[in-house]
Amino acid sequence: MAQKKRSSTTTPSVEAEANLQIILAEYNHQHDKLKSSKETVNQSLTIYLTLIAFLVPVASTLLSAGIFQNRDVALLLANICLLAASASIFTLMRTYQARIEQTDAEKALSRLRNFIITFHPILKKYYSGPIYDDWATPYSNRWSSSSFWGWLALTFGAGVFTALSVISFIIFAFPKENRIVWWTVPLLAGIAVFCFCYLWIDRKLKYRAAIDIPRFPEEKKSNAQPIASK
Repeated sequence: MAQKKRSSTTTPSVEAEANLQIILAEYNHQHDKLKSSKETVNQSLTIYLTLIAFLVPVASTLLSAGIFQNRDVALLLANICLLAASASIFTLMRTYQARIEQTDAEKALSRLRNFIITFHPILKKYYSGPIYDDWATPYSNRWSSSSFWGWLALTFGAGVFTALSVISFIIFAFPKENRIVWWTVPLLAGIAVFCFCYLWIDRKLKYRAAIDIPRFPEEKKSNAQPIASK
């Protein structure tokens, strides 16, 4: 009897207020997640660009020293290019993961704003962010996304650095090998790494596009009337 009495005293306004507090807590959590993912992307790109800015002058100096005349220079250049290729692949995968987490958090925030404004329309003037979740993302419209072009640049860089690493190693290990082998094997290795990275990012984006269905598209929502809490 006491339990029934307590439940009957819960008014709709009290229940709505409790739901609002839960939504606001989730909103703050998603906002922190959004901030963290942005920082991860920025830090990864900063570290990568700093590393490349250091390695490129060193590699240029080694090239000017002549890798065809000095085997030690060729081996050092091979290691430097291998490091740059590995950094490109790692940055590609790291920034993809963080960028997708950022998109998930942005969509979650939009859906939470939609809920809050639907049941508490008086709060609409305090929100400046979108309340729809059907905007273009790196996986729904990749060719207009700057993130995708950045991933494509990292993919291309990984292929180029791999090719340079392989040709430098061949010059070190097989200095008397046929010149056709010097250029054919590195070219194939670079193309293989490029294709691997591109197919990886393509598969990831296609998977995300298949599972992410907008719940509040703007066209449908624009004709709907907001439901005010009673």
